[in-house]
Amino acid sequence: MLVRFGRVLLVAAFAALVVSLSLFSLFECFPSLLDAVNLQAIAYYGLQRELIADPALVFIPRKVDYVLQGTSVGDQYAAEYGVDVMPWTYVVTTNAEGFRPNSAGPPYEIVLVGDSFLTAGEEDASTLSERLRAVSGRATFNLSRSWYGPYQYVELLKRYGLALRPQVALLGFYAGSDIEDIREYHRWRREHRYYFYADHTQRPFFGRYAIALADTGAYLRETLAQRLARPPQPVAPGEIHPQLGVIQVGAQAVPMVFGEWNPEGSAEQLLATAEWQALHALLTEFHHLCRANGILPVLLYIPSKSQVYAEYAMPHSGRRFVQAAAQQHPIRTNMVAAITTLAQQIDLPLINLLPVFEQQAEAGRLLYYPFDTHWSGEGIQAAADYIWHALQ
Repeated sequence: MLVRFGRVLLVAAFAALVVSLSLFSLFECFPSLLDAVNLQAIAYYGLQRELIADPALVFIPRKVDYVLQGTSVGDQYAAEYGVDVMPWTYVVTTNAEGFRPNSAGPPYEIVLVGDSFLTAGEEDASTLSERLRAVSGRATFNLSRSWYGPYQYVELLKRYGLALRPQVALLGFYAGSDIEDIREYHRWRREHRYYFYADHTQRPFFGRYAIALADTGAYLRETLAQRLARPPQPVAPGEIHPQLGVIQVGAQAVPMVFGEWNPEGSAEQLLATAEWQALHALLTEFHHLCRANGILPVLLYIPSKSQVYAEYAMPHSGRRFVQAAAQQHPIRTNMVAAITTLAQQIDLPLINLLPVFEQQAEAGRLLYYPFDTHWSGEGIQAAADYIWHALQ
């Protein structure tokens, strides 16, 4: 009886192996079949369908010239916070190169390179580049992509920006993640892994099969765990989630979550790290590339939400939030000091948005979505107004 049962298990395992290997081979030979099969939730197939490996940019979008519509409550929202959030609608269009579209035509006067802060906008007309065009009357071109960092910014300028021959190249440095982006880029060079993305194209066939099989197993385990797990319970009435902040914004008390906090260490300690030294080299290259092509290089400092609003945390915020905000206060401007030192060393013009955002916050304006990393429409407009004022 046991022998028969063992044989059945062996035959079943062998059949499953043959079927999975046959399907994997089919998808490898005819990747277009993935469009007809919903395997996007499996990392191996989802990333392969959405992204193409690039030796300098890490990845580029596979799909371009598309329109994406939907609603969002923010990339930091969770039901357990116990807060009702009104979703906002968005319509995102990309052009043939995979960037947000530009309403102006050539010749372009201002080129912007950066990450999702420069691509964000509930509609095409509300991105930073389009708002800057509206307030300045100058032709702008957006060369920004989500998940990119300083290494990719410089590559975007080389690959696309210099050929546009703008008068100004504006490079946006985001305080919340760009140093981590550099760290991940160094990891990409060592391991061909960058955040969620891994390039498996150079691996042998059975190596790719093993990764696809492992990712499929991980997806099945996660799906089963989600179905068996209890739904997250919001905090009890009258209580507040320990990671939730309540921020005084004018006359309002706004529930808010901060995704990034300031790194520990003085400006001198930050500048001594490998990531900041790499940033120094990249900004130097950015400066030289622009000057050699008759372009004015400008560095834009984009503060994180915690840098702007942490000091307005109310005492009845969540316990962990209050502790983190108190720890952040002494080091709040260290990153600004570090980037200012770099800009001075390189003789690179710097537009620092933190002071004007502090003024706006003190005046009671909400510049970021409460449960999202990015600027609200009011924040994008404030940035565009100040950038044009500074450029003049």
